[in-house]
Amino acid sequence: MKALIAEDNDLYRHILELVLIESGYKVSVAINGQDALKLLQEDVEEGFDLIVTDYEMPLVSGLQLIREIIKNNYKFKKLILLSGSLEVESFVKEFVNFKAKILVVAKDTPISHMKEKLFII
Repeated sequence: MKALIAEDNDLYRHILELVLIESGYKVSVAINGQDALKLLQEDVEEGFDLIVTDYEMPLVSGLQLIREIIKNNYKFKKLILLSGSLEVESFVKEFVNFKAKILVVAKDTPISHMKEKLFII
């Protein structure tokens, strides 16, 4: 299984990476949405089983990243948007057609609960 993490916070990115590696994922890491798009472009054929992205990042936000993923039809099985804010209502409305594949998770979710969401693919 392959996962892509797009997270600008070093500590949170590292924790996510460790949890995913421990669970058997081959993990690619991006420090912002722009770097994540480059990794997606490099892996167009296979895609990713799981993409975890922060909502608010420099250069390309998580929301912009998701729009590009959908626009370019990049392959993924599940995508998790991490948000430290509750301003995701517009996100939910915009991507209602992808609700089975995209989850919005609060950043303050305990890791044990986060693991449950990460592995329901």
